[in-house]
Amino acid sequence: MKNAFYKGNIKCEKFPQVKLKKEKRIKFSCNNGSAIGGRCICLSGYSGTYCNRVMHCKFNKFQSNGSCIDCLDGWKGINCDQIQCIHGISDANGQNCICEIPYSGQFCNSLETSDVYFYYNQKVYQFGPIGALSILPLLVILFGCERTAQSRRIKRVEKHLYEQNIIVNRHKISTFLTRKTKMTSN
Repeated sequence: MKNAFYKGNIKCEKFPQVKLKKEKRIKFSCNNGSAIGGRCICLSGYSGTYCNRVMHCKFNKFQSNGSCIDCLDGWKGINCDQIQCIHGISDANGQNCICEIPYSGQFCNSLETSDVYFYYNQKVYQFGPIGALSILPLLVILFGCERTAQSRRIKRVEKHLYEQNIIVNRHKISTFLTRKTKMTSN
């Protein structure tokens, strides 16, 4: 063995040298601040690990520890950097809203007429065929009932006139009743 040697009666083996890798430093950038001692020191008005969160302090007034005294409307948290979405949820960063349809705006508190029309037009587009399929049978039933009612009216008039020994043409009775119905509806 090339990698072995003896020291007295003891056999020693040589192991290949293992090189330890130098620890890599993770580079990061502070968006609105400076990197000092491996962390970001944020400029006034910014917060977060990388100074990427805007603080929305009322009147730009801060406490001695850098947090906000009071938040602008629509913002919450110690640093006033968490958005309050009225009709929606905040994104992963917590600085923007993802609005429920048809709401829009920074805080999902606006209803634009065009958005509302678009929302309900989409609903009609989705459920319109179902509505049409349910209305068509109803129209057929209505038409059938109207025809049956008209036929019964003609039979009643015909029977009444027959009882008085008056012979009339069924077609003329139908025409007369149709004209009378149209005149009363106008």
